[in-house]
Amino acid sequence: MKYENINKKIEEMREEILASIKESVAIESVKGEAKENAPYGEGPKKALDHALALGEKLGFKTGNLDNRIGWVEYGEGEEMAAVLGHVDIVPLGEGWDYDPLGCEIHDGKMYGRGVLDDKGPTIAAIYGLKAIRDLELPIDRRIRVIFGCDEENGSSCVQHYVESGAEMPTIGFTPDADFPVIFFEKGQSFWELTKRVEEKSTVKVLSIKGGTAKNVVMPRCTMVVEGDFDFKETEAIKVTKENGNTVIVSNGRGAHGSTPHLGTNSAIQLFKELKAQGINLGGDLMNRPHFFKMAQFNVGFGYDWMSSRYTKNQLNLFELKYNKLISTTPDFDKMMDENPSIALSFEDQFIAKAGYTFTFDRVFGRRRFEDKRLTVQASITEGGNLFSGIWSLAGVDGTKRLFGTPFSQFIKGTLQAVYSHRVVGKHRLVGRVFVGAAHAYGNSSEIPYTEQFYVGGANSLRAFAVRSIGPGSYHSEKENSSGYYDQTGTFRFEANLEYRFPIVGIFKGAVFLDAGNIWLLKDDELRPGAKLTSDFLKDLALGTGFGLRLDMGMIVVRGDLGIGLHLPYETGKTGYYNMPSFKKSLAFNLAIGYPF
Repeated sequence: MKYENINKKIEEMREEILASIKESVAIESVKGEAKENAPYGEGPKKALDHALALGEKLGFKTGNLDNRIGWVEYGEGEEMAAVLGHVDIVPLGEGWDYDPLGCEIHDGKMYGRGVLDDKGPTIAAIYGLKAIRDLELPIDRRIRVIFGCDEENGSSCVQHYVESGAEMPTIGFTPDADFPVIFFEKGQSFWELTKRVEEKSTVKVLSIKGGTAKNVVMPRCTMVVEGDFDFKETEAIKVTKENGNTVIVSNGRGAHGSTPHLGTNSAIQLFKELKAQGINLGGDLMNRPHFFKMAQFNVGFGYDWMSSRYTKNQLNLFELKYNKLISTTPDFDKMMDENPSIALSFEDQFIAKAGYTFTFDRVFGRRRFEDKRLTVQASITEGGNLFSGIWSLAGVDGTKRLFGTPFSQFIKGTLQAVYSHRVVGKHRLVGRVFVGAAHAYGNSSEIPYTEQFYVGGANSLRAFAVRSIGPGSYHSEKENSSGYYDQTGTFRFEANLEYRFPIVGIFKGAVFLDAGNIWLLKDDELRPGAKLTSDFLKDLALGTGFGLRLDMGMIVVRGDLGIGLHLPYETGKTGYYNMPSFKKSLAFNLAIGYPF
C-alpha cells in the first residue's frame, strides 16, 4: 500500500497546484449575460474551459455538458464516486488588502476571490486524482470531479446535470465546507422587505445602492442625497459632494452568508449612523403582582460611532427619565414603612442622565472559525449633575426639585468582559466577568430603584430567580419573606463559565457554572450582612446546570435548567452545599438569544 506516500506526493506537486489555482483565480468568473456557448456569461465559461484543459493536460477523461457543468474522471468500474465543486464566484466587492484576482501569498496564506470557495478545493481535487493515479493506489470505482458554473446563484448547473440524465454517483462529497467533514449543509432563505413611507421630508434620497450577492454580507453601501445634507463623517463612513448632491459611502466588511457575524453590514451601519443623530422617546411599565406598579417615561439624545474596526462608542448626551409609582398594595406599604432606605429608592423622581459606553470586540486567530473572541464593554453614567449645578448657580439650597419633584444625583459604572475560545470543531468555552458600582450623593441619599443592580434569572445566575439573591449575606426572616421580593444593591460582581457544544443539526447543548451576588456600599442596619466587605467572596451564590438551544441562525431559543449549589446565607444546612432541598434548588429559564 502506498497511502503513506500521498502527502509526500502532494508536496512534490505543491508549486504546480498553486500555479493552477492562481490561473483559475485570475479569471473573474462572475455570472454575466448569457451568450452563445456561454449560458452563464464569458467569465464562468473561461473558468470551465481552464478546469477541463487542466484535466486533459494531466491525462484524464473529461466531460462538458452544454457549457454549464463539466468533470474530470479517473478509474474503472460500474459505480462512480463524485467530488462536487464549482468554478464560479461572487462579485469581487471592495475592501481587499490584496488584488482579489492576483492570488498573492502572504504569511503562508493565499488571498483571492475563489481561493477557498471553491476554485482552490476543486483544483486540489483534480490533483488528488493525479496523486492516486501516480502512486497506483487501488480504487474500486471511478472518481469524477464535477464542477458547476452557477453555484453562487442557485446551482442551476447541477439541476441541468440531473435533468439531462447524466450519470449519478453512488456516493460523493463537496469540498465546499469545513474540514474534515460535515454531513449536511444549512438551508437558506431570501427575504424582500419593503416599507411604504407616507411622511414627507425635507431630505430627498436619490438612491441607495449596495451588495454584491444574496449570500454575502454587504461590504459597501452608497446613498445619494439631493443637494447639501449635513452628515458627520466617521472612520467607516465618508461624505463627498458630486454634481451638487451629497454622496455618503458606508464601508463595512464582507463575509459569507453562512458566517454573517464575521462581517459588518454596510447598510445597517449607515442606517444606525443616520438614526444616531436623532431623538429617542420611550416608556416602560414595571408590574410586580401583589406589590406595586411603576411607570417610567424617558426622552434622550445620543450619538454612536465606530472609532475603528474593533471599537464602538456610544455617547448618551442627555436622557431624562421620570419614575412614578402608580399603585401599591398594603403589604408593600408596610415594607416601605419598615425600611426607609428602600422607600427612598421608590420615590417619584426625575433622573437626568448622561453617559458613555466603550465596546472593544475582536476575533483573534482564524476569523472564519472565530478561534478566539474577546469583547470588553465599559460604561460610565452620571445623573443629576447638570441640574444640580444649574440649581446651585440659581442659589437653591437643600433638596432640589424639577416641576415639584426631586431629581436624583448619582454616578454609576460597569465593566464586562466576555471571552470565547474554540476548543475543537464547534465546541466552545465561553466566560464572562461583570462588575458594577453605583453611588448616590448630593440631592439623593439612595440610588433610584431602576438604576440599582440585581442578579438571578436567564442571563445571570440561572439557578436562582430574578432578584432572589442578596444583598450580601442578608436574608429576610421567614415570616417576612415577602418583604424582599425585589432584592437590589449598589455593587454587583458576577462570573459565568459555559461550555457549548453541538448535538445534531440546529440543536446545541451547554453546561454552565454561575457565581455572583450584589451588595450595598454603605451600611443598612435593617439589612445586616448586606454591605460589601473585603471577604466578599464568601457571599457568592453558586449554581450550575445544563441547557438546550435551538440555534436557527437569526434567532436562538434557549432553555436552561439551573441547579443551585450554594446560598450566601444560613439555610440550616451544614457544608458548602446548603440548598434546603434538591427540588428547591432547581430553576428553569426560557429565553431568546445566548446569555452572553
